[in-house]
Amino acid sequence: MKDILRTLIALLISFVGTLLTFYVSLYVLLYLPVKDIYDCYMQDILTLRILFIDVVKIFLSATVGGAVWVVFDIVAGFFKVGGFPYLLFELRDMIWNKDSESVEK
Repeated sequence: MKDILRTLIALLISFVGTLLTFYVSLYVLLYLPVKDIYDCYMQDILTLRILFIDVVKIFLSATVGGAVWVVFDIVAGFFKVGGFPYLLFELRDMIWNKDSESVEK
C-alpha cells in the first residue's frame, strides 16, 4: 500500500509539473508577450525596449518551461517506486487477492 501511495504522489507531482509547464511556457512567456506587442502596436506606443523584452521572453519560453518540467520530474523521482505500470500491477494484485480471499471464505 505504501508503494501505491508513493507512486500516486509521484504521478500527481508529474501532472502538476506538466500543467505548470504549459502555463508558464505557453501562457506567461508566449501568449502574453505576443499580446503585449500587439496591444502596444495598435495603441502606437510600441518602443524598442518593450519589443526587445517581449522577444526575449518569447525565445526563453521553451527553455523556462523545460526547466520547470525537469524540476518537477526530479522531485517526482524521489517518490517513484516503479512508475505507472507498477501501479497498475499493484492495483491488479490487490483486486485479485481480494477476490481470492472472498472465494476462500
